Amino acid sequence: MGKGSANPTADAPPVTLWLTPEQGVLGSALIPALAILNPLHGKHPLRVGSSTPGVASDLAAKLGAQSVGDDLRAALASAEPGVFLIGAPGPFASLPNAAQRLADCELLEACTQRGVTVVSLEPMPASLIHLVELHAEETSEAQTPVVALGPSTISAPAETRAARIPLWCGCLPLLRFSEPVAAATDLLEQFGPVRGANVVSCGPAWGGSLGARLFDALDVLTMFMGEPDAVHASHVFPPVPSVSGAGAVLRPLPGDSLRDLQGDLSAMLRFPGARSASIFVSSNAPDYSVSVTLLGPGGRLTIGTHGLEWINAEGVLVDRSPQIVRSVMKPARVRSRASNASAGTTVAEPSPLALLIADQMFRMADPNADLLKGARSSNASAVLAIAQAALLSCRTGEGESPATMQRMAGG
Repeated sequence: MGKGSANPTADAPPVTLWLTPEQGVLGSALIPALAILNPLHGKHPLRVGSSTPGVASDLAAKLGAQSVGDDLRAALASAEPGVFLIGAPGPFASLPNAAQRLADCELLEACTQRGVTVVSLEPMPASLIHLVELHAEETSEAQTPVVALGPSTISAPAETRAARIPLWCGCLPLLRFSEPVAAATDLLEQFGPVRGANVVSCGPAWGGSLGARLFDALDVLTMFMGEPDAVHASHVFPPVPSVSGAGAVLRPLPGDSLRDLQGDLSAMLRFPGARSASIFVSSNAPDYSVSVTLLGPGGRLTIGTHGLEWINAEGVLVDRSPQIVRSVMKPARVRSRASNASAGTTVAEPSPLALLIADQMFRMADPNADLLKGARSSNASAVLAIAQAALLSCRTGEGESPATMQRMAGG
């Protein structure tokens, strides 16, 4: 098991899942994944809720769980100490009314004070301005900008502010918390400064929106390259039939928020010091797959669901690590998954996405885990600024500046 994986001997906290009907497949995959990573998980009844009216009871019954109803705020307010996974927040923490957004933020903080670890597949809040507005005093002066890890003389633009404002709750699964990325960061001193990168983050719609995939991709990219000067992006969404005429279609453009965004997005990013990167993210893939390719003086580092591979400048293999899934579980637990899974639930093979979600859920809830300090301290405002620059570029067809997004948001 990887050094950052969940502790199988620790008492498993009670788990609540907040899902849409379409995410029932995620619930079915999470049940055996939770049991694989912690055999003690079954000692607590699983709780399930859904914002879709009339769905919670049926969904809970299918998963062999207890229903917590269809009111997310009420469910959070009454949640017992444990882990509360929000699969689809809906309008929660994203309403137009600032007072309601503040109330949602305070509700999440109250959960933390009661010992409820709230985690979400979607970043909360889902836009930079909503993140910055509650930290006006903290952002009145420039903060230390996010810079690339490892040996580099490249810094982010001086005007970048508030780069370390955290999200309101843990967001998962993030590649930054995986074993391959941890191994890659340890190698950067030997590898040298990264001059170019490519990040691909794809998954099915039930595993998170396009906004979630974009946040993950940009989050890990800023770890290795810092903040870009400009982003040029394109978004593709499945066409929606128009009522205006037969055969006509409307292709909606993304707005300012990552919430409920679907489809595919590709982008080119220009960094200071004649460096560049590209990303491709999708919420329409049949399975979960993430990869990061880094180029530098040390050759090529490739990180992702396949593990880690380092090929040096002479084309020689220097290092290789196991698949990301194998870093969070032992093969013996895979063989015993049938006996650990809840009654009536059958999954032929453990879902890699469900395993990563379950692993990071347990680690975020464990006060002794290495993940706790970093779970809410990633460069959220910088990542959201880059994401909003990408969404604006999709609408304008031009390259857009994340630093401008920061200034417009008051960050």
